[in-house]
Amino acid sequence: MLIFAEIPLSLLFLRTDVRPELNQKIIDQPDTQALFVQLRQEGILDPLLIRKDSRHYLVETGVQRTLFAREAGLETLKAFIYNLPDCAIDLPGETITSREQVQARFRHPETPCLIDILGYLDDGVISF
Repeated sequence: MLIFAEIPLSLLFLRTDVRPELNQKIIDQPDTQALFVQLRQEGILDPLLIRKDSRHYLVETGVQRTLFAREAGLETLKAFIYNLPDCAIDLPGETITSREQVQARFRHPETPCLIDILGYLDDGVISF
């Protein structure tokens, strides 16, 4: 199952959250700082890819955008969310049923999150 939803930032988990110094290391990278400048000017325009497991909504694609959103005090982010077997997605959202619906949510066809989602669809990790 794949849904598109606004997800509260407070529900998002980064693999690096267990070691906050890793988040700071990411933030301190020059490419992350350049992205933060762009995000301050344009906002967060592309959605994240989130995996729901038994304990978390884990950010798979969009770590830098999530860190920016935390620093900027944002409350929600748009995301595609898929679940592992036996893990229900307990958020309201739009059920996605086609590749076209996925592609319509992105500005550019080369966006890493879009490429990840399409690859997961091709590999059977995510299904409609």
